[in-house]
Amino acid sequence: MDCHPVHSPTATAPGQPGIGVLVSYRGTVQEARDYLRIPSKCPRTSTMKGYHANTGRIRFIPLRCKCWSCEHCARINKYNLEQKIASGKPDRMITLTCRPEEGRTAKEIHDRARKKIPILFARLRKEFGEIEYAAVLETTAKGLPHWHILCRGDYIPQAAIKKHWNQLTGNYVVGIEKIRSAKSVQSYIVKYLAKDFEKHKTERLGRLISFSKRYLSPTRVTHREPGWVWERSEKTTAWNLEYTVHDGYEVEISNQGVVTLYPLEPPNICSAGDNWLRQLCGGSMAESEPAF
Repeated sequence: MDCHPVHSPTATAPGQPGIGVLVSYRGTVQEARDYLRIPSKCPRTSTMKGYHANTGRIRFIPLRCKCWSCEHCARINKYNLEQKIASGKPDRMITLTCRPEEGRTAKEIHDRARKKIPILFARLRKEFGEIEYAAVLETTAKGLPHWHILCRGDYIPQAAIKKHWNQLTGNYVVGIEKIRSAKSVQSYIVKYLAKDFEKHKTERLGRLISFSKRYLSPTRVTHREPGWVWERSEKTTAWNLEYTVHDGYEVEISNQGVVTLYPLEPPNICSAGDNWLRQLCGGSMAESEPAF
């Protein structure tokens, strides 16, 4: 079978029923090897290797490093954060500031104020109803902390925020504004996180972004197909396909880089090129789900 683009929006990833995956390529093992010899976009990628004993299918799932210092992963992290913030559908942004305090470092000021944010919103909920938020930490030129807080809820007077923040922390400069263009505000915050994340990794005062309990929608749980046995490999998907699999498979590659191999003959894990399968299914590994 020639290796060629396949446009199939309704295709379902083997092992994950109900999750549609656009299939990018189908072909032989050799054709897939040639296709995957293109260098990985993430230089520190690793692979989850799976084997399904009943059907003989093999699956390679590329795992990116997710580091902000990785140009490829930073773009994905930025996009994921933007989507995460947008999913909460915020309609207002509150800014909470901190003033210098004699005898206290910026870190001490941050640690003291950060603990008061949940208390602040607990008080506001009692007065103004349900409020959920995403809090983003930023530092001023002097190194002092302040928070941009994207909120979802009813109207809150600035005076009420100022009163409670002052009672809790001794600070009184706060701001609140209606979000007229959610995209522009979210993009600004995510851009700041992506730009300064590595710097803050060693110098940051605390966690850069946090969410209230109900800001995000509940995660949909998907039941994976039973029978898969998994093992992690520090090698790339291309390396695993090149050196751990023989040629007796038809290969399917999704647009997410997931490689699934379908045996052309009945399952036989003792093939010469598949030594890792004999070890994997010979009792050295318990059946489990991959941690993605």
